[in-house]
Amino acid sequence: MKGDAAAFLLSAACGAALLLIWDIFHGLRRVFFKGVFMNTILDAAWWACAAILPVLCLWNTNSMRFRFFELFGAALGGILYYLTISSTVRSIFCVIFGLFLKLFKIFFKILLTPAGFLYKILIAVFVRPIKLIFARTRKQK
Repeated sequence: MKGDAAAFLLSAACGAALLLIWDIFHGLRRVFFKGVFMNTILDAAWWACAAILPVLCLWNTNSMRFRFFELFGAALGGILYYLTISSTVRSIFCVIFGLFLKLFKIFFKILLTPAGFLYKILIAVFVRPIKLIFARTRKQK
């Protein structure tokens, strides 16, 4: 394969990879992070990837010489990825992250159950008698 064709295909893969990273961040936003602050951080992380990944692609293909067809290849790769598998991949990532969140919640529920029992025991042993004592002293006054 000629060097120009390889550069074109690599830049197309680079464009598709950028949208794949966008879909991963979209799944993270949808499942984990609902606030403005974390969305801003994820956007900044994506822009950092969008700045670094094309530079790495250009560095590997033709020693940082930029050609117009590489820009066209990146746009074409992104468009093809978006039109073909983007929605499927995005929903797969949302399902995977949702399952991870459910497993995480179950793990912490199991982990914190003994602490909850201990808390209830301590409340029953110490706090309720103190409340009863205060209630009786108020009634006596």
